[in-house]
Amino acid sequence: MKANELMIGDWVRIEHYKYEYLNCIGQIAGINEREGSIEPRTFNVIYEKDGKKGLNVGVSKRNVFPVPITKEILEKNGFMDDGASWWYRDFHISLSGTKNLTLICGRTIQFSFVHELQHALRLCGLEELADNFKVE
Repeated sequence: MKANELMIGDWVRIEHYKYEYLNCIGQIAGINEREGSIEPRTFNVIYEKDGKKGLNVGVSKRNVFPVPITKEILEKNGFMDDGASWWYRDFHISLSGTKNLTLICGRTIQFSFVHELQHALRLCGLEELADNFKVE
C-alpha cells in the first residue's frame, strides 16, 4: 500500500512494534504532508480500544497497513451473499480467491483491501456507504 493512495475516512490497520496499545484498526482522520513532497509523512488516525471510542493518534506511514476484505466485513455493511457473489443494491461483487474482489458498477475494478473498496464505492456514487463503512 502506498501512503499517497489513502484518503480521509479510509480504514487501516496500525501496527507499532514499540507501543503495542496502538496495534488496532482505525480510520484516517488527517493526512500530514512533508513540505515539498506529495508523499504523506504521518496520519492522524481515530481508533477504538478497550471500549474507548474516538481516540486520536498520529502515526508514521510505516506503521499503517491495509485491512483485508473479509466476508464478515461485507456482511456488516449490508452486502448479501447469493452463494456465488455479493450484492449491494445494483452493485455486484464476485469473489475470486480469498482476497481478490471485483466490483461491477459499469466497470470492473480489482481490489483486495477495505480502503480500495471504499474508493470504488465512492466512484460508484455510494459515498455514504464508503464514509460509514464498518470493519469491526
